[in-house]
Amino acid sequence: MRINWGTGITITFSLFAAGMLSLVWLCVQQPQDLVSVDYYNREIAFQQQINKTSNTLELLQPLQFNYDAATHSVIILFPPEMKGKSLSGALQFFKPDNAALDFEIPVHPDQSLGQLVDAGKMKNGLWHIKADWKSDENSFYQEASIVIK
Repeated sequence: MRINWGTGITITFSLFAAGMLSLVWLCVQQPQDLVSVDYYNREIAFQQQINKTSNTLELLQPLQFNYDAATHSVIILFPPEMKGKSLSGALQFFKPDNAALDFEIPVHPDQSLGQLVDAGKMKNGLWHIKADWKSDENSFYQEASIVIK
C-alpha cells in the first residue's frame, strides 16, 4: 500500500502530538518533594541565612557530622569555642528521595559538645543535615551530607 504525502503529514503530526501529551503526563506524575511549602517566607529570611553562614565561617572549627555504623548513630560535634555557652536551635534531617522521612530534632549537646542522633529509624542512603543553632547572641547555620549504610 502506498501512502500519499497528506496521510504521511497527518500520521507524523498525530505521533508528535501523542508524544508531547505523553511527556506532559509523565511530568505531571513526578513528585515535587524538593519544593518547600513555605518557599516565599524562606526567601524573605534569606539575608538572615547569609549572616548565619558568615558567622559559621568565622568559627575556628565548624560542626562535624559523622556516622558511626557500630552504634548506628549520627554524631554531631560542636566547635570547642562553644564550651560553657548555652546552645539552642534545631537539626533538620532531609532525605532527598522521600520527603516523608524528613524530621527535625532540637539541639541538645552533652558536656563534651557532642550530640548523638539515633539512626535506627533512618533509611539507608543519602541524608542532608541542616544545623541552625544559636550560642548566646550569635546565630549559626551549616549544612552537611552523610550516607547511612
